[in-house]
Amino acid sequence: MNERKQEKVNKSLLREWTESFLWALALVVLFYIFFSNAKVYSYSMQPTLSEGENLLILRHASLKRGDIVTFKTDEPITEAEKAILSPLQRLVSVFSDKKVLVKRVIGLPGETIEIREGFVYIDGESIEEPYVADGTEGYFSVQIPEGYYALFGDNRQNSLDSRSSKIGLIKKEDIIGRAVLRYWPLSKIQFF
Repeated sequence: MNERKQEKVNKSLLREWTESFLWALALVVLFYIFFSNAKVYSYSMQPTLSEGENLLILRHASLKRGDIVTFKTDEPITEAEKAILSPLQRLVSVFSDKKVLVKRVIGLPGETIEIREGFVYIDGESIEEPYVADGTEGYFSVQIPEGYYALFGDNRQNSLDSRSSKIGLIKKEDIIGRAVLRYWPLSKIQFF
């Protein structure tokens, strides 16, 4: 009789652990369907974001001018960049060694974007960019096709972004999502 009770207790305990594990797994899968995380690799988003900060990304979000987004590139992750990744991000980088960049949405599909005299113009109108410290040097002009976005770093003098032929305009399907929270370092937690 005692053995039978113990067997029931063991089965019940095994069932509880299995159910708990399956619920936890379902929550993790659900989280990664709607969210992602990203590490800031460089100083191209200063003063808004600095190297080494971590962001929570909302996948499948609608985008508007000024949103901070992450996107896939063909640029490889360097060994120095891999060194600052979290253990989970390092594990993911084994399967894809392509860099995910963080930039700001500046130009939307169908718009004409132009840089002249240190300012960005959308369809001929100058836009306010309080997040840019030093203005935008050089000349750039492009009509953005449907399904593409122009993404720039906030540190315009030191940013590999849509102005570069290495990056160019970004296809909507290459945009992972919109940053909603800087969660690390804890002293700089901020919702976007």
